[in-house]
Amino acid sequence: MVFPAQETSFETVTVKTWNLQQRTIAPQNSTFYGSSMQSGMWFQLNISSSDSVKVIISIVQHLGGPEKDTVAGPFIGTSFHQKATVSVTATYWIDIYNENPTPVTLYGNVLVQQEKTNYHTIYPYVIPGFLIMLGGITTLLFGIFKRPRKLSKSRSKHKKKIES
Repeated sequence: MVFPAQETSFETVTVKTWNLQQRTIAPQNSTFYGSSMQSGMWFQLNISSSDSVKVIISIVQHLGGPEKDTVAGPFIGTSFHQKATVSVTATYWIDIYNENPTPVTLYGNVLVQQEKTNYHTIYPYVIPGFLIMLGGITTLLFGIFKRPRKLSKSRSKHKKKIES
């Protein structure tokens, strides 16, 4: 217990969730989701659609107005299962465009995730220290409660000769 050590573990934490369960996008229309994110966070895309859609991830430029710079995409298809990491702290948008002449139904979700660091204090020498203490206590008790053996007659005679 005298020499503690730090153990580090990492876990993925979901910060925000955008559920798309059965959301319908009209023809030639779009839906979007925005989130303020820090460096080291990412979007986990888990999107499926009934027809082909276009997905674009962009960053909003605050200085010049609502202009957006594309960060990832455009991705075109019916299924998107990927991770899109952000590099700087800013507001990011996910735009999903339906360029078809018919409505498209979306399924799944978009997660904003980050890695969380956990610290645990461990005591690596507890078990060896316990075993050493147990051995020491056992030896001490054995020494205290051991019956002294009787001296043999020849030893006691030899002791008497030395004394005289």
